[in-house]
Amino acid sequence: MRLTEEQRAQHVDHLWWITQAVFTGASLPTEKFFKHCVRHGEVFVSNRGQYYPNTDLTFIAAYALVNGNEDDEYSPQHPFLRSIAVIPSEQGKGHGGQLLRDVAVYYRETGNELIMLHVKQDNVKAQILYLRNGYKIKRVIPDLYEAEGAGIVMEKELV
Repeated sequence: MRLTEEQRAQHVDHLWWITQAVFTGASLPTEKFFKHCVRHGEVFVSNRGQYYPNTDLTFIAAYALVNGNEDDEYSPQHPFLRSIAVIPSEQGKGHGGQLLRDVAVYYRETGNELIMLHVKQDNVKAQILYLRNGYKIKRVIPDLYEAEGAGIVMEKELV
C-alpha cells in the first residue's frame, strides 16, 4: 500500500521508530534527512492486521522508502529504493518481498524503466531478497558505508 502525503505526515514518527529498530551505524540516516525523504518521496507499507484508531491503516510492520524524479537536491535521476525496513518481530514473514513487488508495480505503471538501490556488501540476506525479486548487481563501491565497508549498487529493469 502506498501512503498518501497526509498518511506520510501522520505516520512519519512510526516510520522513524522502525528505522531506528532496524538500521545501525552508517546505514542509519539522520532523523532530519529521513523525514525529508519521507516528505518528498513515496512510502509503501506492509501491515500486520491491527488497525490504528480513526484511520484506514493497520499497524505498519514494514516500509519501503523510494526517492527520485523529484525536483530536489537529494533525489537521484531514477527511482531509488532508499530503504526497506521490517520490524524484527515481523521479519521472515514476506513483508520485504511484498514491498518490493508493490514498488515495482507502482513505478512500472508510472512509466519508469528501472529502480536502483544500494546494499551493504556483507548484507547477504538482503542481497538474496533483491536478487529473488529481479534486481541485478551493477557494481561495488568501496567504502560506500564508510568504515563499515563496501556497498553494492543494484538495479531492476521495469520494462
